[in-house]
Amino acid sequence: MHVDLSTKNLEITEDVRKLVDETLISKVDELIEDVPEDQKVATVRIEKRPRWGYKVSFNMRLPRKKHIFAVEKDDRLQTTIVNLREQVMQQIKKLKAGWRNY
Repeated sequence: MHVDLSTKNLEITEDVRKLVDETLISKVDELIEDVPEDQKVATVRIEKRPRWGYKVSFNMRLPRKKHIFAVEKDDRLQTTIVNLREQVMQQIKKLKAGWRNY
């Protein structure tokens, strides 16, 4: 799975990249293993703000013109990514259930 990771007011360190890969991307990739590799492209944007902490968004297009999008905010980056993962996984599971009905 190809992921474009971008940040605002935060440096993309190896720890940040590892957190995103292990907490979010690997779990999403497991759910969409039946999707061709060239169609697995996602964008993850992390924004750090002094007043409300972190805002992380996930954006991905899947076959059959399905769109996955989620945004989460929290004081802690790890919590934000975990909550985002749950949103994304729930959307994918719902879409996959609909695919079986074709």
